[in-house]
This record gives sequence, C-alpha cells and structure tokens, in this order.
Amino acid sequence: MKIIKRLLIAALILLALLFAAFFVATSSPFITKVLVPALQTEEYTFTLDDIDLGFGETSFNNLNFVWKNPAGETNMTLFIQSFKTGYELASLGADQKRIKSLSIVGPRLAIFPTFFEKREEKPEDEKKQKEDFDLKKKIEELKLPVDLGALHIPGASFSITTAEEKLWGSLNLELLEFAPEKEALLKVNGNARYIKGDDVTIERMPFSLDAAFNFSDSLIPTGAKGSLLITNLTGRAGEIDLANWYVLGNLQAECENVGQALLIKNLSIALKQGKKDVAGLTTQGRYDVNSGSAEAAAALQVMPSGLWEKLFGDRVPLALGQLETALTSSAKWDNSASTLSGTNHLFLRKVSYTAHPKLPAVDCELVSTTRYEAAKKKISFDRFDLSARRPDGSVMLLVKTLSPLSLEFDKLSRGELCSANVAYELRDAELQWLEPLVKDKDFKINKGTLSVSGKTFFDPAKKDLNGVWQLSLNDADLAMKDKRYRKLNGEALIEGSFSDNDRFAFTMKRFSAAMNDRNIVSAGIKGEGSISQKNYSIRWDIGSLSSLAWDPENVKDQLFLQCAGAASATLPKITLNPTSLSVQKGSNQKQSLDLNGEFYIEPTAGKQKLYVSSNHFDIQALTASPEGSAEKDAQKKAEEPKKGGQAEPAKGIEKWQAEATLDFKELCYGNYVLSPCKLFAELKNGVATLKGPDLGFAEGKLDLNTVCDLKIPGYAYTLSLLGTNISCMAVSKAAMPKGDTYISGLAGLNLQAQGRGTDSEAIKKDLTAQFKMDVRDGELKNIKILNALANVLHYSRLSDLPFRDFGLSASLTNGVLAIDESEVTSTVVGVRTEGTIDMDKNIDMAISLTLTAQAVKEIVLSMAPKSVLKDNDEPGKTYPLPPIVVTGTLENPQILGPENVFKSLTKTLGDHWEMFLDVVPTDKVKESVQKGLEKLGGVIQSDKNSDTSQKADQLIKEGKNLLKGLFKK
Repeated sequence: MKIIKRLLIAALILLALLFAAFFVATSSPFITKVLVPALQTEEYTFTLDDIDLGFGETSFNNLNFVWKNPAGETNMTLFIQSFKTGYELASLGADQKRIKSLSIVGPRLAIFPTFFEKREEKPEDEKKQKEDFDLKKKIEELKLPVDLGALHIPGASFSITTAEEKLWGSLNLELLEFAPEKEALLKVNGNARYIKGDDVTIERMPFSLDAAFNFSDSLIPTGAKGSLLITNLTGRAGEIDLANWYVLGNLQAECENVGQALLIKNLSIALKQGKKDVAGLTTQGRYDVNSGSAEAAAALQVMPSGLWEKLFGDRVPLALGQLETALTSSAKWDNSASTLSGTNHLFLRKVSYTAHPKLPAVDCELVSTTRYEAAKKKISFDRFDLSARRPDGSVMLLVKTLSPLSLEFDKLSRGELCSANVAYELRDAELQWLEPLVKDKDFKINKGTLSVSGKTFFDPAKKDLNGVWQLSLNDADLAMKDKRYRKLNGEALIEGSFSDNDRFAFTMKRFSAAMNDRNIVSAGIKGEGSISQKNYSIRWDIGSLSSLAWDPENVKDQLFLQCAGAASATLPKITLNPTSLSVQKGSNQKQSLDLNGEFYIEPTAGKQKLYVSSNHFDIQALTASPEGSAEKDAQKKAEEPKKGGQAEPAKGIEKWQAEATLDFKELCYGNYVLSPCKLFAELKNGVATLKGPDLGFAEGKLDLNTVCDLKIPGYAYTLSLLGTNISCMAVSKAAMPKGDTYISGLAGLNLQAQGRGTDSEAIKKDLTAQFKMDVRDGELKNIKILNALANVLHYSRLSDLPFRDFGLSASLTNGVLAIDESEVTSTVVGVRTEGTIDMDKNIDMAISLTLTAQAVKEIVLSMAPKSVLKDNDEPGKTYPLPPIVVTGTLENPQILGPENVFKSLTKTLGDHWEMFLDVVPTDKVKESVQKGLEKLGGVIQSDKNSDTSQKADQLIKEGKNLLKGLFKK
C-alpha cells in the first residue's frame, strides 16, 4: 500500500513536473530567450519578441528572419509585425486541422540580387534523388494540411532587387474557405513600382485580382476562374508614356482526373490605351501531369497603333499595323532529362505595316518540330518551315531547314554561330518594304521587286560556313535627290565560305545590272583572308559601268568604266595595290587612271593616303551631259527654288586625317588642259587644303592654294590663284573653238576669294573676291561691247583692236562683279571702263574713249573717203569723248542714247576740223563747215522714232552732199 501510495505521489509529482515543463516550454520567455537563439545558424538567423501558444489560438509579434549566403551577403529578409491564428481543439487529433481564421499583419519581404545568383551543383546522390522523383506520386500523396476558414494579410510590403532592376510595393490579401471540396475565394489588390535602368520606370501600377478555386482532395483545383486588372499606370517604358494604360486578364480553368490533368478553357489578356484596343491574346490548352504532355491553342490580335514604333524604335523599321494569329501546339516534358519537345503550327494573318499602308497584307505560316534541353540551354529544330503568301495565294517567302538546326543560347550570347543548314527564297518582294531601312531622306523607292534565294550551311564543330546566294532586281524605279532611275534590273550570284583554319574566301561569279535595256555594270569579285589575323585581300574585275549622272531616258552617249586590280587589308588598314581604271565615253579615245593608296576604317587608326596618276585624262567624260539634255538641265535648274548653301558641318570630320596626290601629264576638261598637273590635297583637324604650286596652263603657269573648313556650316573656304605668262589666245580658243571672238596676248592674273557655300544664294550672301589681270601686246577681236560702239561711232577698228597693255581690276560682293578699273592702251584709241555685271550677266557700264589723231582721221575718212587731210601739227595730241553708258547683257549690249553719242563725236571733230582742211581756210568756208556738221548732228535728232540704222544712212547721205559741195569734188 505504501508502494502504491509512493507511486501515486511520484506520478503526481511527475505529472506536475510535466505540466510545469509544458508551460515552461510553451512560454514566451523560453521560446524567445532559449529556443530561438539555439536555432540560429550562420545562414539563417531570426528574432521573435513574444509568442503565445494557447489551446485555442496561437499568436506572435515582430518576427524578423534573415537568410544569408556563405559569403555573408543577405539573400532575403522577412518581417511579420503580428501573426494570429485560431483553430478548433477537436480537430487537433484529426488528419484535417480546422483553422477558423488566420491573420498576418504588416509582412515585409525583400529579396536581394544574391538570391538570384547561380547555386552550386548538387552532389551526385542528390542528383540521383532528383531523377527518381515521381511528380505524379508526390501530388497524389499531397493532402491539404489544414481547413482554413479565412486568411487576411493587410498592408503587406514586398521588395525584389536584382543588379539591373527593382520591384517593390504593397498589397492586401484575403483568402476564404481554403480546404478540400470547398470553394476558395481569393482577393488581392495593391500598388507596385518598378524600375529598370533608364529605360523603364513605372511609378504607379494599381492592380486587383479576383479569383475562385474549387478543390477536391488534391492541391490542384478542379476548376478556377478569375480576372486581373492593372489600370491607371503612370511612368514611362522607353518612349512610351504609360498614363491611362490598362491590362485586362480573364482565366477559366478546370481539372480532369484530379492530380493528373489540367484543362484551361479560356485564358485571355487585353491591352488597352484609354478606351482604344491595342492587343489581345486568347489561349486554350490541356496539361497532363501523368505524361508531362501539353496541348495549346492561342490567338493574338494586334490593332494598328503607334505602340510598336515607340516600343522598339529603330530596331523595328516597319511597325505592325494589324496582325491576327492562330497557334496550335503540342509538347511533352521529360522530367528526368529536363527536355521539352513538341510540334507547333502558327498562322499569322493580315500582317501589314503602318510605314506602307498601301502595300497588301500577307499571311504567314510556320510549322516547326522543336526540342528544348533546359540543362544545356539549347533548342533544336528538326523541322522549321516558314512561308508567307500574298492575298492572291502566291508565295512570297520560303525558309526551310535542310537538316536539324541547333541553337545554344550561351553561345549565341557570345556571338557564336550554331549549326545550321537552311534554304530560303524570297519571290518578287515589293521594294517599298526596304525603304524604311534606308536612312537617306533623299532616297525614294517608287516601285520594283526583289528576289533572293540561297542556301547556308554551318558546322560549329569544324567552324565551316558555306553559302550560295542569288539576287535579282526587277523593274525598279528609284529616285535619289533630283535623279530618277527607271526600269532598273539586275542580278548577282555569290558563293562564299569560312574555313576551319580561320580562313575565308568568296567569289562573286556574276554581278550585272541594266536600265532601260542598257547595260549599267557587270563585275566579278574575289576575296580571301583571315578573320583572327585580320588579313584580307580582294581582287575585282569590273567589265563595264554606265554613268548614271543624268536622266536615263535621255541618255544618248554612254560612259563606260573598266576597273581591274587588287586590294589587301589588315584591319583597320586597307591597302589599294596598283589598280587600273579605264574610262571610255561613246567613241572617244580610251583613257585610264592608275590608283594606289592606304585607307583606314577607323578615323583615329591612321592617315588615309591616295595616289592617282595618268598620262592623259579628260574629266569632262565623267560630267558632261549628252546631246539635248543641256537645255533641259538649264530649264530644270531655273525652275528649282534657290538654296541657302549652308551645308551641315561634317560630323566627326576632325578625327580623320588624309592626304592625296594627283599626278597627271595632261588633265583636261574639254578643251582646257593642265599640263603638267600635280595637286596635293590634305585633310587635318577638319580642314581640307588643296595646293598646286606648279600647274602648266595655256603656255604659262598657275599657282593654286585653297583651304576649306568642313566644321563650319557651308564649309568656309578661301581661294588663291596666281597666273603668269598665260596665253589669252589659248584660253579663248578653248572657250570658243569655233568662234572668231578672242583676246590675245600674255597675261598675269591674281584671284583671291573667300566664302561659304557654292549655290547662287550663298554666292550672293557670303562670297567676296578680288581679281586683277594684266595683258601685254595683244588684240581684242570681235568683243560684243566694242562691236556695239563701233557700229554707233562708224569706227571699225574697235572690232579688231590691237593693244600694248590691258589692265583689269574687279571685286565681287553680294553677287555683283564691280569693275573697279579696266584700261586698254592702243596706238589709235584708249578704252577705260567702269561698271558692274550681276549673276544674270546684266551690265551697267560707263566706257570712256580717248581718240588719237589717227583715229579722228580714220573716222572722217570713213564718212568722206575722198577728203584730203593733213597731219596734226601737235604730236601725241588726243581727243577724249564723254563717257558712253552701256546696258543690256553681255550677249546683247545696248548703247544708251546713241544719237547723243554721235552728236558728241561730231562736236569733237568740229572743234578740230580746221587742222585737217587742205583748201584755203576762209572764214566763209569755216562757217559753212561748222553749219554742215551741226546739220549732221541735227539729222540724228530730227526723228527720234526712227531706228539707228536709218539715222546713220540719212546722216551719211546728207554729210556726203555737204562735204562734196564744200570740197568741190
């Protein structure tokens, strides 16, 4: 009995100790002060302020959890301000625990960049366990551990940070009746912010999700439906202002054969800007857990919008205007091998582009059989067939794999090619599609088609790339600036290869082009070299090249170029070995240029050098218009608006250095010849200079020096040209080889000019120049201004005037050439000229003539051939005439007031008439002579409406009668 009593006492004491131990073990001080510190590790640390483990509920406050990596850097932090759950005591011993409610207040989750770093490889035993993992079995064994009546998480905050982007925000979550065979209602709303570098900034992204899930006894719901709304976005994504953008999503799904298959009835997402639809996606599919297979069908609609241009910018030159797609796909996942394989069939309908809305939309079809290996990050295409058809059903594009195509993403990211064996064909594609790829605003594609076909083979093991490409151009109509090229056709056949020893070689077997049934160019090119050593050599043979310098429809005299030579390269340097460029225009004599030099692709790598030489070269063959087009060009130029001449500064030109030498025995421009001609050109710090200190021209020499600053708008330039012993006769004959107008004599000249731009407006605004010329012992023959004076004065010597000296000084300002001083000194007459000539060749001049006694004698004898005159008793005596005003144009000069000019001439003769009479000079005779001469002048003035020729005839008739009576002959 005592033993029983002692055992009972011991049992009571033990029970008391158990109760005491339980209350101690579940007390907040024991857990927070003893248990929590004992669970700390270097990787996981956490703190807890207090905890209450009651029979009906559990709660704790201020849980702070930190997860660190082996390097001591924080991976993740979790903070919960308050946690409280209530459950039924009767369910504690059952398999299914009944939780009445669950509330989590103020949770904050932060994930840092180190969380996303690559984890170390698992040991072999863990890999084996992973391979033996049976997903189906695990899901079937999984039971929901609790029957949750309600879960509330108000005011939760989250933060996910990587090296390049950050997502953070807050949310409120409510989950009701989360348990088997019940319907769970989920409501989530909140606001998020997202930043990725300078490209994407979303300052405000309100979102809300309402969803309902039906469960059986598995984790996978038997059915689900819900909707997602992201609305009123603010911020920017690239060039897109995100204000008033909406994302609408709807999901309907249900399960078949619980734990094995998931059927998605309807998954749709819509993108809106305000009330305008931008894009929509609809998907249906089925996923079989047991076999790891999936089937899906999807449809995508893209409506016309400027979104795509803003989103992709220059990377997508043709923005989508409208797109409808239909996708059917089947795939199977192999968990043990981590591979996904399947077949996809994609249709794209009504593919159009906003850049060219008039072009017809095309329908595209893609059929592919793929295999994705997750572990190797590799995707293989056993079949890849892409086709595009026009609305009439004709095929425009075909791309097809000839053998399996393999792409490894790690290699692609490093710029390495992967195995490929692909054939492709583009049939008669509209050329307008290529226009957005051309940045030149002056280039316009009006019409035409392009066809491309070829095959490409690449073996990554041998690093061999081989290909054959054929291109053809049909009936192209192109415009560049003011030139238009119609009916342009061409073709090219190219073969190329990159070998495994890092060598490459290619051959363009045939390249030819024709326009308006005329051959433009035919060529063959070969090249070879080493990529790693950066050594290249290129050889070319251009059969013929027709000039495109004028309107092709008016081409009557073609220009042909033939080029043969070689070039070698060690990047960035390219060496042009001796090359011959032959030029032939029509039936003219063939001429050639010899070229060599050194060029650099990068401006800072070295100085560009070019040496050009030739025995004879006529550059007019490259520029002259054919017969009949000169008038058209002149008319077109007159109709064009005048430009300002302010060319934009050459960007980056200060980085380039270049020099060139042009060495010609004869350099011609038509009849103008420089012999010899050696020019030196240099480009440095954005300034170009051209020097020719010893140029042979017109039996004399020229010294040329010009400087042009390419960094200044309009290209500011200065020009200096000095000439000595220049044959004016040679220059005149070169300018007018069939005319009888010329200036002879030896000239010295000095031209100094400075300006910006070269068109008429720029010349008027910015060009100033000073010009001086001195000519010795020459003759003025058939000059139109002097011819006009000769007709009025009846002095033919002005039309064929020899001179001792001819000096000219002129200046150009505001597009007007001012003749500051021009003086001709002759044995019989002196001519001094002042005035202006504008850019339209209008003249306004004052010409002063000084007659010698010989000139007076010749003028009198021209009117009275039988007159007897005596020599002047005063040697060197001259007789100046008042200035004569000449207007009109250089081609058609007009004497202002010719009757007054002749009157002043007769007055001058009358004042000195007595010196030449060979009869007795009585006062009566002198008086008669004076009256007769006055009458001669009066005849001119009597009929102002008659023309000059009639006046001259009448004057001569009256004068002869008077003189005949006077001299009695």
